[in-house]
Amino acid sequence: MVLSFGLAAWSSASIFDRLPRTEDEVTFLFQAKSIAAGEVIASAPEHPTFFFMSFVIARDGMWFGKYPPGFPAILALGEIIGQTWVINALAASVAVGLLVLVGRRLYDLRTALIGATLMALSPFFIIQSGALLSHVVALCWVLLLLLLVDLMRNRDMPLAALGAGIAAGMLLLTRPLTAVGIALPFVVLAVADLSRGRPLWGRYGLLAVGALPFVAILLVYNDTTTGHPLRSAYELWWEYDRIGFGPEYGINGHTLSDAMDNTRSNLRDLSVVLFGWPLRLSLLPVLAAAVVASVRVRRDGLSRGSSADLLLAGMVIGLIGIHMLYWTPGKMYGPRYYFEIIGALSLLAGRGSSGYGMWYRGALRDLKALEACSGTSFRRSSSAWSATTCSRHCHQRQTGIGAGMASNGMISRRFRMPAWRTRWSSLPDRTGRPMRRSFSKTRSTSTAT
Repeated sequence: MVLSFGLAAWSSASIFDRLPRTEDEVTFLFQAKSIAAGEVIASAPEHPTFFFMSFVIARDGMWFGKYPPGFPAILALGEIIGQTWVINALAASVAVGLLVLVGRRLYDLRTALIGATLMALSPFFIIQSGALLSHVVALCWVLLLLLLVDLMRNRDMPLAALGAGIAAGMLLLTRPLTAVGIALPFVVLAVADLSRGRPLWGRYGLLAVGALPFVAILLVYNDTTTGHPLRSAYELWWEYDRIGFGPEYGINGHTLSDAMDNTRSNLRDLSVVLFGWPLRLSLLPVLAAAVVASVRVRRDGLSRGSSADLLLAGMVIGLIGIHMLYWTPGKMYGPRYYFEIIGALSLLAGRGSSGYGMWYRGALRDLKALEACSGTSFRRSSSAWSATTCSRHCHQRQTGIGAGMASNGMISRRFRMPAWRTRWSSLPDRTGRPMRRSFSKTRSTSTAT
């Protein structure tokens, strides 16, 4: 957490000079100054054309930015102390800490620490932490929602359910479209819980109660600024700045082909800036996690870890999918519309790295066990017949080395003999003796050899 704060402070000072560099950041700062002065919506000057700013709208005596008030309200705390840069720096530290807590609950401490380290050192994370955009604060709400929903589902904690609703509501006030994409897998999770008869109606009800006030605030804010609760101030600046497909969406219309092009472009950039690895390898551990998860589901069924994999993957798919409806790729300091899934991607990367590491160690243990059973080293042996014989005996008895192999998953299964081979009793082994012997005798003979 301290490292994240330091890197964010360095990014803010060295890259951005602790100043807003884009129209979006200028607008956020304008809204934060208004809120710090006690006005969510400022009064328009007499001649607003002399005070023109992109994305800042003067309408019916009101002066406001086009963005919802969630992030400006947080940024106003930095404006009050005269250090707006510190908000995202602190948010970066909080996000890393939350990721450790989430990873430890969903998986284990090792995976949590790997994921948090990957995120803290991510170039994408560092540069966004130094800017004055809303994404880092939105990431905190996403991770807090993930943590509290897990607590709510597994413990009788009404406050966790209420807090999850507040986190979801603040995410909606910060980045509405992102909130919809992130919420999709949680809705599926809630439906699955309730359809299976889990007694969680009250907890999900509290979550809704926590979120509803923020939904109402957004609707009232939209109605005040635009005249309609479901109309965003984005449309006041550009009429075509809306969600959907068709000729009236976007500068030149928006089609499914455009959406696919935007998605490919953002994913290409994400494969570079996510962890900063060469040859666009940043998404490789995430793909490894997908392989690990599929094998674990086949082997063990839907365990707690596999369920967490699916939830994180659902967040990734939901956020990417929902932004296909928006006409612009929105690149700014990286594929920023995908920033809020950096925590999920980092945990999945840690999961993939940890999973393959455990499988590799398990394979080494299996090889050492097979060498001990056969009495010879595979590196020195010209034939694998002794390994096959040893595996057959272990598989028949399911004791000793066989029990160890059965616990090691996919790699260990390579060394098991099929059931129909275990009936071959007439074939000799390397020593020329019949294969049907007890495991203890084989082991003692190998040791003597």
